[in-house]
Amino acid sequence: MAPISIGRDYVKLRLTSPRSKVRICDSNGNHIPRPTSEGYYNNDFFIEWMITNKEVIKLTKNHLNLGKIRNIKDELGKIKKFLRDSKYYVRKAKKKKLNKKFSNFEVYEYKEKFYSFEKNIDPTTKLRITFKMGDFILAAHMFVLFYFKSKLLKVYNKKGIIEKGNLLGRCAYAKWSPTKEQVISIIYTLAHASKKHRDDLIALLS
Repeated sequence: MAPISIGRDYVKLRLTSPRSKVRICDSNGNHIPRPTSEGYYNNDFFIEWMITNKEVIKLTKNHLNLGKIRNIKDELGKIKKFLRDSKYYVRKAKKKKLNKKFSNFEVYEYKEKFYSFEKNIDPTTKLRITFKMGDFILAAHMFVLFYFKSKLLKVYNKKGIIEKGNLLGRCAYAKWSPTKEQVISIIYTLAHASKKHRDDLIALLS
């Protein structure tokens, strides 16, 4: 099964890989290294999907009609404020030498400072944009966060539907049935990441 499959009325997200674009996180946002044996289907865990422009477009074309898409494209052109232009578009590390040694090595502590921009689009779904170092620049990454208490989310494994409180288990995947409002929120949020994201979305919608 592919990590992400987008259909007419659903999105399927594979929940079995710790290095995929779809990960399981605990309540603090830490990625679970062994999701099938350490990830639980309960309110302390959630799904993190790093969504791309092309996936947003596929989601859009599968869930919105052409008239609505044309309206959205026109509205995107009116967006003039972008997260990349804010003072929070930064990612810095601080280095501190500790008075400790391990064997013949000196120990240094690094702390990284960065910001994320987050928006709740409903009680069980959140959008997050953060900037990570790419090829010589900070690049925007957008994540859709799904909390397991969502009624729009069904979770399955090899044995069938998973009961609340149980391990995700082998071959686990989630099936999300997005609303039109959720899809529209995803489009507009990603368009605010940078002028390039906005222009790329407009071009793809055309």
